[in-house]
Amino acid sequence: MIGAFVHAAPIADALSCAPPPPVEEELGSSSVVFMGKVLKANQEGLAVFRVEKAWKGVTGPEMEIYDNGWDPFEVGERYLVFGAEREGELRMNLCGRTGPWYDSHEQIFRDAGIELIYVREEGDVLTAQTTRPETGTGADVGDGAGTGKTAAQAVLAVFCGLGIIVLVAVLQRGALRK
Repeated sequence: MIGAFVHAAPIADALSCAPPPPVEEELGSSSVVFMGKVLKANQEGLAVFRVEKAWKGVTGPEMEIYDNGWDPFEVGERYLVFGAEREGELRMNLCGRTGPWYDSHEQIFRDAGIELIYVREEGDVLTAQTTRPETGTGADVGDGAGTGKTAAQAVLAVFCGLGIIVLVAVLQRGALRK
C-alpha cells in the first residue's frame, strides 16, 4: 500500500506547473492576450469569448480559443487569456497566466508598461479600436504596439512645459529691469 503512494508522487509532480512567467515574458510568447466573457464552451475545450479588453492579437469582437485540457472555461465567466497558435489552432498557454479576471490584472499590465488596446461597443457588437480615445494615437490591434505613454509621463510633460514658460517669463522680466 505504501509503495503505491511512493510511486504515484513523481506523477503528481510531473502534472503540476511552476509559477507562471512574468507578464512581459508571457505577453512576448503569446499571439493573443485579452479579457473576455465566455459565450460558449464545448466538451472538446473550445470556447468562444466576447472580447472586452485586448492587449495583443485581437482580430475581432469574438475570439475562439481552446483551453489547456485541465482548466475548462465556464460559460458566463470573465477570463484573462494568454494564447498562442499551435497546430493551426489558438490555444491557451499551458501553465500560463490565463485564469479568472480580476480588476487588479489591469494594474499588473500598467506596472509592466503594457498598454491596453481599447475595444468599444457598438450596439451588440464589439469592434477593436486602433485609436485610443484619451490620446488620439493609433496602434495596430494585431501586434499590441502603441505609444507606451503613461499618465505619469503626460503629467511630467505638462509640468516641464509649465516650467519652461515660467523660466522664460522670469528671464524676460529680468531683461526688462536692466
